[in-house]
Amino acid sequence: MDYYQNTNKTSGFSIAAIICGILSLATVCTGILPIPLGALGILFAVLTYRKGKKLPSLSRTGICLSCIGMVLGVLLTIYAVATVMPLFTNPEYRQELNTYYESIYGISLDELLGEF
Repeated sequence: MDYYQNTNKTSGFSIAAIICGILSLATVCTGILPIPLGALGILFAVLTYRKGKKLPSLSRTGICLSCIGMVLGVLLTIYAVATVMPLFTNPEYRQELNTYYESIYGISLDELLGEF
């Protein structure tokens, strides 16, 4: 008889799902990274599913963390785009940026963007 039999087997995909979920939450401030990390976490969690059995608790936790990280990443990206874009379309702010760039770099922002 084997007394040291491990009855609580943890799948590598479950561990990968929870790690991707944690990384998804940890990288929310970047805005873009939580989306692929969250998608990977959900994929790894789904790969642990077996017909007729419950989803392991690590996989469920990985799905929750990945979804929260993805939603926060998408919201932060939308917020950043929504606040930055009007700043460049406002003519008064654009003029301030031009004078600022001229005083520092000797060339206006419009000229700099025109070169590219």
